Amino acid sequence: MREVKIHNIDKQIEQYRKDKHRRIKAYYRLRLGFEQLINRPYYNAFIFLMLIPFLVAWNNLDFFLPIEVIPEELLASCYTAISVLLALAFVLCELIVIRTLGFFTARDFEEILSVVFSVSYDFECPIMHSCKTNRHNGVTIYEFFSEISKAKWESNMDDIAERKTIHYVSPRITHGGKRSDNGNFIKLYTQKGLLPPERGIMHDTEI
Repeated sequence: MREVKIHNIDKQIEQYRKDKHRRIKAYYRLRLGFEQLINRPYYNAFIFLMLIPFLVAWNNLDFFLPIEVIPEELLASCYTAISVLLALAFVLCELIVIRTLGFFTARDFEEILSVVFSVSYDFECPIMHSCKTNRHNGVTIYEFFSEISKAKWESNMDDIAERKTIHYVSPRITHGGKRSDNGNFIKLYTQKGLLPPERGIMHDTEI
């Protein structure tokens, strides 16, 4: 009986952690999507494309209302209700687009991390929090929400770099957060491409 209770408690704890992980992921997907709109302005084209059908609908509200059967004193209220519904639908669609941007930005790297750390992609895998590239020096800083220790990250960095086809630049890896002191966040400082292997001292037979 006691073992059954312990098992049920363990299941509840695991379910709580899964639900928490999903909530955190949903939030950071949106945050990452908004960040991409700022750092990559051309992504805003998706937002403007979504705006077109809503503007067309907004200018043709009569299409949604059977004006001939609605009492005149209710028309104003009906127009207001339709306008509010259209605005809410537009906001919802834009949030879906932004979340999708965040999803595609994070997907490949998170899949690599799920393999490297041998964790489920849907549970316990690090979640991408930020991805910013400096156009002047080509350095990309990735930040992840992670419950995996920094020491474990450091021991797997070469494997991550090889799978992602990147190399690290100083300071390579730090904790993240606003003050770079939050143990739940990890920052990686990277550039594209693997570094060529060091050849060492050349011998006469190589000349």
